[in-house]
This record gives sequence, C-alpha cells and structure tokens, in this order.
Amino acid sequence: MDINSLAEKILKEGSELQAHDCYILPIEQGFRCFYRKGDKRVGEQSFSEEIGNKLILHFKYRGGMNIGEKRRAQLGSFSVEIDGVKRRFRLSTVGNFEQKESLVLRFLHSFEVQKLQFFFEGQLEELREKTLRRGLYLFSGATGSGKTTTMYQLAQMLEEEKQIIAVEDPVEIENARILQLQVNESIGMDYEALIKLTLRHRPDLLIVGEIRDEITARTVIRAALTGHTVFSTVHAQSPKGVFLRMKELGVSDVEMEQTVKGVIYQRLFTDNHGKTRALFSFSKNGKKETEWNDLLEKLVQEKRISQEIYSQEKFV
Repeated sequence: MDINSLAEKILKEGSELQAHDCYILPIEQGFRCFYRKGDKRVGEQSFSEEIGNKLILHFKYRGGMNIGEKRRAQLGSFSVEIDGVKRRFRLSTVGNFEQKESLVLRFLHSFEVQKLQFFFEGQLEELREKTLRRGLYLFSGATGSGKTTTMYQLAQMLEEEKQIIAVEDPVEIENARILQLQVNESIGMDYEALIKLTLRHRPDLLIVGEIRDEITARTVIRAALTGHTVFSTVHAQSPKGVFLRMKELGVSDVEMEQTVKGVIYQRLFTDNHGKTRALFSFSKNGKKETEWNDLLEKLVQEKRISQEIYSQEKFV
C-alpha cells in the first residue's frame, strides 16, 4: 500500500471509529500507530521506520507545516471529504532528542457525532439548571475528556432566541447555532481582543475555549464580573486543582469567590459493555471532591465500570 492510500485508510478508519486522536509514535524499531477513543487505545498497528517517517511527512505537508523542521513542535490543520462528508483534522508534531518525530492527529468531528452519552440519565439536564445563574463556570479534566463537547451540549439546550458566542483556538466543533470566532494572533485577534469584542454583542452565553495564560484568565474574570454567563475550560486534574491553576494565572481568591459559580470535573470512561460514556461532578467552589468519589462508587457497585477504573480515578 502506498503512503497516500495508507494515510486515507487511517483518516477513514478513525472517522468511522469516531476516535478522538490518532498517534504515530517512534519506537525502538519503527513506529507504533493507534487511535484513542475515550480512555481506550484501539486499532494498534506498527510501521517500519521508513513508512512511519513518510506518513508523518505526508500529514505535515497536508497540514501546511514545515516539512524540513523536525526539532521544534509544530501545529497544522486540514480538511478532506470522506464518503461525501467534510472532515476536519488538527495536527501536532514534535521531535525527540534523536530528531525522531511523533505526530498526533485530532479528529474534529461534527457536533452531532461528538455528542456525549452520560452514565446517569438526566445528569446533563440537572447541570443545565445549575448553570442558569450569571457568572463563570469552569470545566476541568484531562485532555480529551469531552469538556468542550459538554459546554456545547449545554449551549444547545438554550432557547433559540438566546445569543451564544464562542471564542476558540482553534474551533473544534462546528455548530451553526453558535457564532464561532477563531483566534488569529497574526492579525491581532487573540483571546483578549476577541473576548472584548464579543462583550459588545451582549451574548447570553460566552464560551471561551481554554484559559491558558494570565491575560485570558483576567479577561474571562472581567467578563463574568460584568454580569455575563461564561463557560471555559481549565486543564486541571481535580476540582481543587482548578482553583490552584487560576491562582497561578494571577486570579485572586476574592475574584474567584465573586465570579465562579461552579466547577465541573469530567472524564470519559469505557463502561463494562464497551461503550464510552461521560461522568462529571459539580461543585460550587471546587473544594469538595466527595461527590466525584460517590458517583464512581455507585457505578462500580452497579457493575457499570471496572474496579480498576474506580481505583485509578477516585480522589484520595
């Protein structure tokens, strides 16, 4: 099979699996390739060093990346039609100390494809009721835990006349219901500039893709202080970690107390029937982690998740 055909096979397989990512990683002899769906690896296969390098080069070219640069991390993106459906992909590459590159291919599925199934019926509707107050709601969890998807599903539950604006880098889930703005720092449209712009439109809900730095953190806090409802994500490994992360980004305890109305911690697990489902807990101040442990305990008692998942994911 030639490289073009192999690349198309990977894109098609991952799309059909509704995988979140495809990893192409160097190993001692050659490359390992696998998909990640929820908390599981699927479709693992191996390639020779020659095939692996050519495959990464192929994707870098399609993603508009510098094919001659193997040391520095790079980001790229492209779209392609698969079985009559436009598919979008995001790429990231980085080289190790031996200048052997690894590649992660993110599958940016449509909103309908990405919709999450939750372990507890009605839990999303309950969360919607808890997020009706104006203020800041922070969604946390590991990379690939469905945080953005949950924010979009909540937004979709708003009345049709409500105005929803999202600022992302990049836009991960296309949704015609939402006015989606993409960060473009090369023309001065960074998170801060776009968030300030959106506030003039008085959105009923503002979605900020991720709080990555002090400037974005300060801008999000200001938006919440002016009476807007704001959803955003923070990379943290626990509800308590959200507050620690925000402190690192220069947000004071007083500002957190005044603006944060809820912390949602979420993970994706494979249940005992092999289906990927989302579990989240909600806390007003992020300090209580007992609800998360209680939910996990209930799932393991009902034999819906394994004891291994329970042991790995509970907070000690």
